[in-house]
Amino acid sequence: MAKQRYVDRLLAVFDLNTCQALGLPEEVSTQVMFLYDRKSDVKEFSLLDNEMTKDMDSRITAWLNENIGVDEVVHHLSAKHLRADDSA
Repeated sequence: MAKQRYVDRLLAVFDLNTCQALGLPEEVSTQVMFLYDRKSDVKEFSLLDNEMTKDMDSRITAWLNENIGVDEVVHHLSAKHLRADDSA
């Protein structure tokens, strides 16, 4: 019998590659920090690329908030990598 697990708090850093998910002409790579706290109702993505434009940062962050949940982040933790185009 499988046990269900729940994440109460999580801080993760992973690599993100995306192109098609955001309709971009070429692939973009960045590192993402994800902060989650169930009790405080916090789910926050932050891009760690200082050279990323504010527009691109906003687009990627909005996409992450709309399309990626705690389960997806936990699932990809062992690889430390998430391909947005595979998650779309």
